[in-house]
Amino acid sequence: MSRRPFEIFAIAGALIPFVLITANEVLTYFNPNYLGSPQLGLCLWPSSFFLMALHGGEYWSWSTMLIYALSIAVNFLLYAFVGSIGAVVWSSITKRPMPALRILMWGGIALVIGFMFTGVGRPIRYELPDGYRGWVVIEYYNPACPPLESKGIFHVVKVPSSGRVCISGPLQDDGGAWRLPLYEYVMSDGTRRRIPSFNNDAREIWAGNYVVFQTREAGNPQYGIFVGNMKENENRPRMPYTSLKAK
Repeated sequence: MSRRPFEIFAIAGALIPFVLITANEVLTYFNPNYLGSPQLGLCLWPSSFFLMALHGGEYWSWSTMLIYALSIAVNFLLYAFVGSIGAVVWSSITKRPMPALRILMWGGIALVIGFMFTGVGRPIRYELPDGYRGWVVIEYYNPACPPLESKGIFHVVKVPSSGRVCISGPLQDDGGAWRLPLYEYVMSDGTRRRIPSFNNDAREIWAGNYVVFQTREAGNPQYGIFVGNMKENENRPRMPYTSLKAK
């Protein structure tokens, strides 16, 4: 039996974790609230369950790097084992060598296409009053409120000066899929100015808080976004958990 499937799958087992880590870093840069696809990640990187031991430790500490190295090494061995077994089964059925590189290549293309169609949702644009700072609280699944607006490919959330928004349907309609969020100030003349939201030092939009427990008055879930620079975010007050009603 040729050792090529073993070698190709082993290399894939070592490279796939780096691809997943890089892809997650890129996606969370554009949408810091994105939580990733843990089910897909676990399927492609089974040994990533070792990372649960990190519990938010320092990214570049020796202990963190050791756990990452162990997880990648185990994934390397798992893929090599699967590649070897797969090559034996393939050859016994087809009487031909297993085209390991072609299988991995087309499998990767299928995963990318599948993610683009099922793992990416419509972009959402939040329109805020010019200069607004503080909490934006969005209450959803409230039947007394209007539905989420649509403009072209965007879902649009218009935030009044009170910072309180109420909609009748879901805020996220695609099961936690990645989506591009845009945050903009709307001027008095109707023009818009982008609010920095990418995961860098200029960021002024901070991780939203979900409140899914029922409030006493309405029993509807809420989502909070804090608007402010880094210093304002460090001193931000608690998110107001007030029940909202349509006017």
